[in-house]
Amino acid sequence: MSERDTHFRGFAELLLAELYDNNLIEFAGDSEKLQLLFKTTTQRAYDLVIHTLYHSRYDREIPSVSIPDMTAWPESEQEQ
Repeated sequence: MSERDTHFRGFAELLLAELYDNNLIEFAGDSEKLQLLFKTTTQRAYDLVIHTLYHSRYDREIPSVSIPDMTAWPESEQEQ
């Protein structure tokens, strides 16, 4: 597995849990589908960070490794 497949796994878990809790997606015991959802969401989060860094004022050489995974929603979101 590459960094793209794993770096933002915590974010993927938060997002998919929220979607599941709001009845927007169902897993129905399909672990293969669940793993594909985790992998795809993790990769797209990584892609968005790289895209944002590339098109921002920041140094384009910043490795994504220096950007921590999001393992909890911001406090303002949790209070709502």
